[in-house]
Amino acid sequence: MLEGVFADEHGDYPVGTYKRNPVGTEHAPIVKDGCMIIVKLGQFQDEDEDDQDVEINTADQAFTQDETRAAVQYQALHAFKQEVVRLECWTRNSHIILDNTGRIELLVVNGEFSHQGDVYRQFDWLRLPVGTALDITTASDDCIVWIKTGHHSYRL
Repeated sequence: MLEGVFADEHGDYPVGTYKRNPVGTEHAPIVKDGCMIIVKLGQFQDEDEDDQDVEINTADQAFTQDETRAAVQYQALHAFKQEVVRLECWTRNSHIILDNTGRIELLVVNGEFSHQGDVYRQFDWLRLPVGTALDITTASDDCIVWIKTGHHSYRL
């Protein structure tokens, strides 16, 4: 959830909620006062095995320091085989590199960064093909991104 409140017959999902519905899930969306959400269809590696229903209110979770990248803190959202989905907080005025062996997709939730001469700001989307490393520099404020990696490793 990026803005507003999304709801269905199972409850309300405020800003910061990460909701992942497995293939075959049905629900009746309800939007009372408007909202902005990201919907990613066809994201499952193996529809028969990757069937975990996930609901996390990221506003209620603390970030954990990434042991391999000093300027990165994260909240784990989902993992299956090589696929990893996280909310990451990148420290302001930092240079961050991430190898890409299975594709990288990210959405800027808050803040901004530059990558290969382009500036990415709130709600911008970046998808990098396998082999193209993420090599970014953050701006003067911390940057929070939803990031998914490794989801095409199994196809190599």
